[in-house]
Amino acid sequence: MTDMMLKDTKVWIMMLNHLVITIFASITNLFPKIMSTLGFSRKVTYAMLSIPYLTVFVIVLVTCWQADRLRERTWHIVVNVAVCVAGLIIMGATLAVPTRIVANILMISGVTSASNINLVWIGSSVPSPSPNRAASIASINMVGRLGNVIGGYLFPTSQANRYPMAVGAEGGAALLGIGGVLFYRRYLKRQNERLQAGDSGALEVAGIPDFKYLLQNAGSGAGIRCINIAVIVTDAVA
Repeated sequence: MTDMMLKDTKVWIMMLNHLVITIFASITNLFPKIMSTLGFSRKVTYAMLSIPYLTVFVIVLVTCWQADRLRERTWHIVVNVAVCVAGLIIMGATLAVPTRIVANILMISGVTSASNINLVWIGSSVPSPSPNRAASIASINMVGRLGNVIGGYLFPTSQANRYPMAVGAEGGAALLGIGGVLFYRRYLKRQNERLQAGDSGALEVAGIPDFKYLLQNAGSGAGIRCINIAVIVTDAVA
């Protein structure tokens, strides 16, 4: 870790946000287990997994492309987290198979879109210098991975099929994530105002002349689009 990273408030905000987002994003790791509660045989369950995965792939691709085209992060994350929460509520409220399949698609598409967009936002929020950028992103990811560990304990087999503990905990993490993202957007807006005013402290943290933190509607973003697609494809293959 660098001294600049430790003094950068953005890093600590992003670290906390990434942790809570990863907690509810851990549902993607347990998706086969959730699908197995629908009552089908193992082979049929594996075959049925392809339907949500393919649907989610298309949804995430379109969502991340749109977020990049508009160069907007906050509301794309917030709306997708809300979609995931809706899926969680439906999963906990009904045992009807068709409805639960729809709920699963909502959960996975919402959380995967939000998580990928958040990862890109993290990368673009720490512009320079390179050692600080590397240390910041690595530290944020390291802490965020703890969310997968926590999430692994939220779906005990004894609570299938409704998983009330998971619905409550992941729903709570999602709400914290929404609050954190909105707070972070407000913080970056203030930082942009400081940069525009020529504040020496803000300029030192940014490290790039005429730099502005990405909020929305700032033009095209071909470079970030490539990162979005790469992350999506990696998730799909994994």
